[in-house]
Amino acid sequence: MKKYKFLIFLVVFILLIALIQIRAKYYEKKLLTKGKFTIMRIDSFNVIPKFTNIYSSFYCKKKKIINIESKSESNISEKDIEKFYEIKYLNDTPDVSMAHFNKQITDTIAILEAGFTKADIEFKK
Repeated sequence: MKKYKFLIFLVVFILLIALIQIRAKYYEKKLLTKGKFTIMRIDSFNVIPKFTNIYSSFYCKKKKIINIESKSESNISEKDIEKFYEIKYLNDTPDVSMAHFNKQITDTIAILEAGFTKADIEFKK
């Protein structure tokens, strides 16, 4: 009986991992084909050994979305806080997004059109 319980547990665990992988591939493919580009602002970051959590925000349908990106190898540092970068997201599920940290945006008009205010654009001195 214990053997069957372990076998059932193992099968359920493998199916759960497979479903998570299928969901991730589905959203990745959808993001590449139907994703929209906008501008995000880096709000803060948290460096933990071996990876970095980057907290950013962007606007989708006039609603501010908070995004958390985990990067194992990122050149984002404290000097990049309050800078603007390109992000690709899904319009129907804006939580699914991919930041492009190699494409910094400095065009003030484009930043304002993306939903940010003039106060958001003013950098720390």
